[in-house]
Amino acid sequence: MTLNEYQKAANSTAIFPKNMAVPYTLLGLSGEVGEVCNKYKKIIRDKGNIISEKDRDELQGELGDVLWYLATTLSNLGLDLEQTAAK
Repeated sequence: MTLNEYQKAANSTAIFPKNMAVPYTLLGLSGEVGEVCNKYKKIIRDKGNIISEKDRDELQGELGDVLWYLATTLSNLGLDLEQTAAK
């Protein structure tokens, strides 16, 4: 799957008020980044910075959410994910 194919697929599942598309997706993006950081903070605090396979899977899931919000934010700004990745 290319980045633009992913962006198109992400947009097909995007449900939010269209008149608030950019702020909605930016708030979602910041929330998901916060979840990644919080999860990692707890790995540092509780596990001595040792990342288990379960932790890795959970981080990957959260980072997938970050990617979804990034892709939909770019779409709402009229931008292309592949072109953005190439900059």
